[in-house]
Amino acid sequence: MIKNIEKNIDKVSKLINYLTRITIAFLACAILFQLTTSVKLFDMDVIANASTLFNMLGTKVILGILAIITLFYLLRKK
Repeated sequence: MIKNIEKNIDKVSKLINYLTRITIAFLACAILFQLTTSVKLFDMDVIANASTLFNMLGTKVILGILAIITLFYLLRKK
């Protein structure tokens, strides 16, 4: 029974990881699209929404997250 639960948790974890990657890629494409064409994708101002999110979190939190991601990437590479 525990192995079954672990399998389900693993499946959900993989799904969340996949959806997160797609969302980040879509967000990056939407920002680039809006910057290059000045057209709002799906009538949403992606850049203003991202700026609002960054302001809500604060600069220190964002820099900390970027530092952790960079460190993880460097350690995982070797």
